[in-house]
Amino acid sequence: MADTEWWAEIDLPATVHSPGAARRLVEELLLAWGRPYLDDAVEVARLVVSELVTNSVRHASDGGVLHLLLRADQSGGVYLAISDGSAVAPAMRDLTSDSEGGRGLHIVDKLAARWGVTTDTAGGKSIWVQLS
Repeated sequence: MADTEWWAEIDLPATVHSPGAARRLVEELLLAWGRPYLDDAVEVARLVVSELVTNSVRHASDGGVLHLLLRADQSGGVYLAISDGSAVAPAMRDLTSDSEGGRGLHIVDKLAARWGVTTDTAGGKSIWVQLS
């Protein structure tokens, strides 16, 4: 039997409501697509997409649209990417125990098999993550 692959793309407004919407969307899609193949990936994917969308909303200067790409397969592999119109690449901050923020990319780095940033010709970027 060949592996089945699922994918979806959606645009979200860059607002404070987008992280929650992205979490719900990722959870619903992964559960609908891949039971039982993707059950273990749901919580990790929800956390990662929440961090990435929050960063994009907080730091993308254009205030426009975020583009979410989600792919998954029967092996449990999940790939997601968030694109925005800002050319400013995310950077992991040095943290102290008193730091109030800046942990998002550290969390993503620990949970992801791989992650990175690509720029596009229109001046924006995509932050992508491969889980498992």
